[in-house]
Amino acid sequence: AALPRLADAAAARAAALDLDPDKAAKLRAMFADAPCIVAVVAAPVDQPKIPEAEQALSAGAACYGLLNAAHAMGWGANWLTGAMARDETFLSDALNLDPGQWIAGFVVIGTEGPVPSDRPRPDLSRVVRWVDI
Repeated sequence: AALPRLADAAAARAAALDLDPDKAAKLRAMFADAPCIVAVVAAPVDQPKIPEAEQALSAGAACYGLLNAAHAMGWGANWLTGAMARDETFLSDALNLDPGQWIAGFVVIGTEGPVPSDRPRPDLSRVVRWVDI
């Protein structure tokens, strides 16, 4: 039930930011066209035993776990972020998040459709380095 409200909030925020109409439409469509979205919120706290980086990685692991669970049950799923995942006004106004909280991912879950073509990937030999220690 929240998806139409979030679609309208994304469109309003895109208009307030004077974004390109195509980009604004894409931001709105992310929420308007999705059958189900789970917003995974990272809410780090000052905790001496658990560093903030580890808390952030845990939020990412939750996104990955949701993807695996959805796929294991036969659903299609995709982990997205996008501009609204980083926009403090959207996070506060549309999702009621507190300062310092952020979206680790919007996990979209639905019926699996056609597999899109893969996007260009980096040459792993240029970005991965193995070191013997």
